[in-house]
Amino acid sequence: DMKFAYIYGTPPRDVKRVERLWNGNWGLAGFDTNVDTKTFEFEDGEEMARVKATTTGHGFGSGNNCAEFCNNVHSLEVNGSEAWSWQIMQECADNPLYPQGGTWVYDRAGWCPGMEGELYEFEITPWVEEGEVDLDYDIEYDPDGKYVFESYVVTYGAPNAYNDVEISEILAPSDFRLHSR
Repeated sequence: DMKFAYIYGTPPRDVKRVERLWNGNWGLAGFDTNVDTKTFEFEDGEEMARVKATTTGHGFGSGNNCAEFCNNVHSLEVNGSEAWSWQIMQECADNPLYPQGGTWVYDRAGWCPGMEGELYEFEITPWVEEGEVDLDYDIEYDPDGKYVFESYVVTYGAPNAYNDVEISEILAPSDFRLHSR
């Protein structure tokens, strides 16, 4: 199913531009060829920016099952220096969409059966003042890995407010199916 949440009022900051960075379905053997360093240039009025990325590993049965069941390190570099690094695995045993047959209880790279892929957000605002940034996404190499990858840069104008508070979910009490466990 799908839900839309419409929020009325002034946003914390106005979106100026959404630009695609890297998008595709690649094996790790050729990942660096397809996901190379990109230079992103800021335009007038763009004062803040964020990278948003979803990476999910798929496939198994060869080598060490890297991709779907492989815990490797992902990182985002800004201007040649590693700014963020994390393990991609997502815990699936507590998946609220049960019962499911097969291997649904096993942790996976960035996703679980019946659930959305993990969204990673990286605030790159400190680099906006430089006028441009070089961005590079890296994954620890494995010859058997294969990843579906979507990523964007979202730019914003000046903040409309300096305190941004929201309630994003009510976990309990809740009759929302994803909180049933």
